[in-house]
Amino acid sequence: MRSNYNEEKVPEIHTIRGKSLDECKNKLNKSLNGNYEIIDWRTVEEQGLFKVKMEVEAKYITKLKPSVPSDEKKSFAQNQTDILKTLTQGKDISNVQEIARLGKQISQIQQQLNAGLNKIYEDSVEHEVHKNITKMEELLRANEFTESYILKMREKMKSLSLELLDDFDMVQKKVVDWIGESVNVAKKTVHRPPHVIVIVGPTGVGKTTTIAKLGIKIRLENSRIKDKDPLADEKVVKYMTTDRMRIGAFEQLSKWVHAIQDEDEEVLVAEDADELKKLFNQYKDSSDYFLIDTSGFSPNDHENIGKMLSLFEVKSLHADINLAVSANTKTSDLKKILQNYEPFAYQNVIVTKCDETTSLGSVISVLSEKNKSVSYVTTGQNPSEIEEANPIFFLRNLDGFTIDRDHLEEKFGKAQDK
Repeated sequence: MRSNYNEEKVPEIHTIRGKSLDECKNKLNKSLNGNYEIIDWRTVEEQGLFKVKMEVEAKYITKLKPSVPSDEKKSFAQNQTDILKTLTQGKDISNVQEIARLGKQISQIQQQLNAGLNKIYEDSVEHEVHKNITKMEELLRANEFTESYILKMREKMKSLSLELLDDFDMVQKKVVDWIGESVNVAKKTVHRPPHVIVIVGPTGVGKTTTIAKLGIKIRLENSRIKDKDPLADEKVVKYMTTDRMRIGAFEQLSKWVHAIQDEDEEVLVAEDADELKKLFNQYKDSSDYFLIDTSGFSPNDHENIGKMLSLFEVKSLHADINLAVSANTKTSDLKKILQNYEPFAYQNVIVTKCDETTSLGSVISVLSEKNKSVSYVTTGQNPSEIEEANPIFFLRNLDGFTIDRDHLEEKFGKAQDK
């Protein structure tokens, strides 16, 4: 609902100055009781005696204060006597104080009516949005950030000073920092050997390939350690799969393992919890890592997800469970996957196939909203294309943003280059 302006009269434009836009609004609120509309503002220089100071000059028009229509006011006044009679029916109103009290009741009713109309009017007024906030929102949408995430960013931008808002580069720098801060990175923890890493997730997200990539990463790190200290122990990695559903899953993992480690290395297979416990107990004292691949199911296949869950009820595993999700998954499906795999109590998320999408805004938004941390990201089919998660990885893949790499590395630490 909006008040109707007098269309026959062109509203007069006034100006006001203050240290900030908020100060201008405060002055207008005091003098006009909110009955104004700011139509433009700018930063101006004011030459003082010794220095130049910056002020905000706002242009505004006054608006008709919403009120009870004149015919209703007239009717209200005409019926005031009748209202008094109704309120005092059957009572002795000869007492002057009683009459005054009843008159006050009527005044309160009128005030409440006017206050209600004012509230309706104020709610209908569109608040001014700075052009650089609008521009930044469009850039976030182009990167497929969710609307709820964009709304949070809008509220943060609205807290900036007018001087900062007028500088789009500074607004962009602030928003990039906030995006980076919203990326939760898995904390590094020390695990007693063997470190059991389990990857769960829906079919088609690249769990088997990611297991192999983790194996390569472990071996490369071990090689660097041995280069510095030839007497350092060789890390022993055991590979296991619980996936007997997908044709070729065992063969695929075996092929990777033979290429990575040893052609005689055997991939262990566990089809139930008892078999998994038996194999773990058999090799745990001679292994540093257990990398476990799992069956992939639709996120809606609650029955099979539940059956697979029973595999990891072996308490002695102390498993580090990671949920693998593909970077090109649409927002609604990504939310469903995160929710349906909650029973696994996964600690972290691995974002796969980051090379198959041009936008990571959806992933950043959903993981932030669900407060999920990221442990690794994968960026291609090459066995070495896996890296530990870092905010800079996500920030450098934003489309249309200017990235200050030096500033971000100072803030978030260095990330591996592609």
